[in-house]
Amino acid sequence: MERRAPHCRPVSRAEDPSRIDFDRQRITFYNPNYFDYSGTGTSLPVHFEAGSVVAEAVVDEIPGQFEIDSGSILSLLLNAIFVKQHDLARRYEATVRGYAGEGFGGPDSGLYTHAAL
Repeated sequence: MERRAPHCRPVSRAEDPSRIDFDRQRITFYNPNYFDYSGTGTSLPVHFEAGSVVAEAVVDEIPGQFEIDSGSILSLLLNAIFVKQHDLARRYEATVRGYAGEGFGGPDSGLYTHAAL
């Protein structure tokens, strides 16, 4: 029989509070019954989709659903369909093409740029 402290339980629900600390490379999940947040962070609605955590957020005033990839070396990765639909390559003058990862089809490339937060 598994034993746990009374305030601990498995966390698998998207609505449970969590904190992503990029500097320490750590994700912390909290029990909502014992969680009281008083910081300046932003709450994002998330859900699980095909084994990924997806956040409902806004990029450049464009709402969308964005996968949270805590293992990525990139700050933000937008897929080609989203970029084309909203003309983001032109808007951000993205002209530098480079390695963007590797999947079942082999290596992939992408456009890189900087954006103000």
